[in-house]
Amino acid sequence: SKRGQGAAKSGQNALTIDIYCEQAERIEKWLPQFILTLHAVENRIPSVTLHVNQIHPESTLPGEDNILAQFSSGEYCADVLRLWIISFNSENKLNDIAIKKETLEVIYNNLETTLYSILGCLVEYDKSYDYLDADALCPIDKLALNRLMKLISEVNSAYQNRDFMTAFDHFSEFCQNELNDFYLKAVADRLHTYPVWSSARQSVQAVLWKMANTLVKLIAPITPFLAEHFWTNLQQRRRDKAPQPNTKIDFPSVFLADWPVPMRIIRGERYERDWKQLLRFKADLTQILKDACHQGIINYFEEADVVVYTNTVEETEILQNYVEDLKTACSIAKLRILQQEPEKIQELFQANNFNQIFFSVSRLDS
Repeated sequence: SKRGQGAAKSGQNALTIDIYCEQAERIEKWLPQFILTLHAVENRIPSVTLHVNQIHPESTLPGEDNILAQFSSGEYCADVLRLWIISFNSENKLNDIAIKKETLEVIYNNLETTLYSILGCLVEYDKSYDYLDADALCPIDKLALNRLMKLISEVNSAYQNRDFMTAFDHFSEFCQNELNDFYLKAVADRLHTYPVWSSARQSVQAVLWKMANTLVKLIAPITPFLAEHFWTNLQQRRRDKAPQPNTKIDFPSVFLADWPVPMRIIRGERYERDWKQLLRFKADLTQILKDACHQGIINYFEEADVVVYTNTVEETEILQNYVEDLKTACSIAKLRILQQEPEKIQELFQANNFNQIFFSVSRLDS
């Protein structure tokens, strides 16, 4: 059941063979001795490639550690298997979670949910899909667009180094911790309550359209089936809004589309600083609201009246510029930013990520 091509000779001019195996269980006994023996004698691997026509999951790993058997069925099982491979081969050696198919399925489902959540936010978006005026965007939308450009640079750098796990880490962290937990919550009011013709709503939809087109391309090398399916739906949305029903779609496949490259944004460093500050502030405020609920100060976030005391001009300006976005992102009733020393510090909550920021949480009177 094995056919060799060529012959292995000793010396510098030795020929290296290709190995063909038609049944995987035949190689389990003889292949390790064959390779290890020749490697010990000549200090080199004797084969160029190993071709296996048929894989038998039962003969690979026994019991619950049988990876091929775990990924042999299910929707987009090939994409989940690719996630397992890059996590297993990463320098972090996440074998304890990589071998769990259920864990990867949760990560995969969260990724899929994020992409289609963005698509759902583009309902009735009637602007040109190929044009983005960064100067006309709302302040927090400029921050999100700048963060997207930073993500493109990070993922491209990881791909160039063939570090697929790092690329996926950047991608998934952005989707979960920054997009889902912050930005989509901060712009929810504009998306669902502002009229279609509102410049504020069109601002966030323009950024989300850019994100959808970019994220699907960045994730395509790792989860090609998910990317291709999402790309089809994305292009259908574009075709539905085209002036003519038979308008040709430039790229019928995501793998034929142009690869994302970061665009230069003026004040990019300042936007990146503000974005990080907002993420840290939101994390602190969320934890403080949980503590306030636990202490019985409030029953739920929506009735919270929060006063923030700061003592630096820089932090005060950043928070005041995005106070409405922060209020919406944290789902609270009222948020005020004051640059002054609080009177009774011992009765206030202190931020973990900021040295001199204190929070007063009370129940808003109806």
